Amino acid sequence: MMKKRWISLLVENEVGVLARIAGLFSGKSYNLNSLTVGSTEDISISRMTVEVWQLRLSGIASNMIVC
Repeated sequence: MMKKRWISLLVENEVGVLARIAGLFSGKSYNLNSLTVGSTEDISISRMTVEVWQLRLSGIASNMIVC
């Protein structure tokens, strides 16, 4: 059974971060249902919340640490 999952990320505010995060999901054939980005107290960091439908999210977390 597929489940709705939310992943909350803290990302650096720099060019290409959104493309790299989306690439990690598309590389695993996950469809992004929703993507929300907001500011934090530190202007160099943003919070990104991603919603996906998937059986499991194996391998995603270890790849995101690299980003």
